[in-house]
Amino acid sequence: MGQVADLDAAAAVFNWDQETLMPPGALNSRAETMAGLSSMSHSLMTQASTVSLAEEIRANLEELPDFEQGIMRCFLRDFDRLVKLPDELVRETAMAEALAGEAWKTARANDDFAEFQPHLSKLIELKSRAAELYGYEGHKLDALMDLFEPGLTVATVDPVFARLKAGVSAMLDEVREHEQPDDSYLTNGDVPSETQMRFAREVATKIGFDFNCGRLDLSAHPFCTNFSHSDVRLTTRVEDDLRTCLFSVIHEAGHGMYEQGIDPRYARSAAAGGVSMGIHESQSLFWEDIVARSREFWQWLFPQFRETYMDANTAVDAEQMYRAVNLVRPGLIRIAADELTYHMHIILRYEIERSLFSGELKAEDIPAVWNEKMRDYLGIVPPNNALGCLQDVHWSFGGFGYFPSYSLGKLYAAMMWAQVQQDMPDVRSQIAAGNFASLLDWLRRNVHQYGRTRDSRRIITDISGRELTEKDYLAYMRVKIDDIYGA
Repeated sequence: MGQVADLDAAAAVFNWDQETLMPPGALNSRAETMAGLSSMSHSLMTQASTVSLAEEIRANLEELPDFEQGIMRCFLRDFDRLVKLPDELVRETAMAEALAGEAWKTARANDDFAEFQPHLSKLIELKSRAAELYGYEGHKLDALMDLFEPGLTVATVDPVFARLKAGVSAMLDEVREHEQPDDSYLTNGDVPSETQMRFAREVATKIGFDFNCGRLDLSAHPFCTNFSHSDVRLTTRVEDDLRTCLFSVIHEAGHGMYEQGIDPRYARSAAAGGVSMGIHESQSLFWEDIVARSREFWQWLFPQFRETYMDANTAVDAEQMYRAVNLVRPGLIRIAADELTYHMHIILRYEIERSLFSGELKAEDIPAVWNEKMRDYLGIVPPNNALGCLQDVHWSFGGFGYFPSYSLGKLYAAMMWAQVQQDMPDVRSQIAAGNFASLLDWLRRNVHQYGRTRDSRRIITDISGRELTEKDYLAYMRVKIDDIYGA
């Protein structure tokens, strides 16, 4: 496991470098390197000696101490999945993903979907082959969603998303009848990138991200990656809207604090890392939305924000800022979406993926279907593909089945917040005072420390006593909509 972890860490370093520093002329050689590392890692996990080892572990699993059992169950899960894939498919997929990543960047910059389409078609083909080898009982997408959220299926997601979409749509209709809070003062393109990055870094530090074991850089699409629990990398992007950099850094810091909080005894083992992307997203969205969009957070942060970004004559206070960062307004970009309409962006992507892997859609159909769904769900149509179906990086790295994790993360986060308020009755006053240590400690104890050894279902039922539900999220948003819009 240590050898595999080392190879995967090396691949993560190369991927981070490709997104932040790599010169464009290095693309082909980098793709070869990524393919080689993936092949080496896969070979270690599937060689004859590992097969024998896995059989021995499986036969004696119940005799191991609980701590070792947790690690070995993670190892067996990875082994059982990887042994189904031939090495040539692993190598071909890694090569295709590296090439597609750069093609996506160029296509997005040039608003040229045709440039990305062949790469996208290739990845759909490769992931479809992998899904068949993994096996599934219902929908082919089940096999891919399982990589990000173990046990998740189309049959499980569809009814949850149907109820979620209905609740979101009803509240969105209400919002449309009210006047929007003013947020014009947040679209100031004169603030230097360095200033925005520095401020966001200071906020990330304050909420608990340890920059002694991490760093922050720019990339085309914000992300978090880690090479170990003591080397966690965040990236962001800077735009005219002052919310973009700040909230994306808080989001990625949520991911990073999860990785930094995993029990170090799991290092270089299959148990290292987050249990699922749904739980991982719950951590980023907990900080980005529930904490950083709260009234108490802006009571604490606004004086610093105002001093950094605003002219002394700007007539804005903390309450107005709270309302501005919580306005509900359908927009084109997922990562800039408000808490309510965000789900429509996710459901749209999920439905497209579901149709792609059922054979109902092909890559070339995506722009038209995307625009149609945007009009139906949010009442707006992208003026071009750069602001539409080319905006996300996920398909370029073969992340089909990832998107539902974002909405699941919001649902998990709302369930956690409901319990936090019972366990920490003074949590709001702590946030207002800029004290986040107790809140982070709660997450460390209930989520972070376990790494991959506890599945999503156990984590959320241990916290809340209930299975995954959209009810807590819709109740949370009901209160916020009434507060902001006076409904």
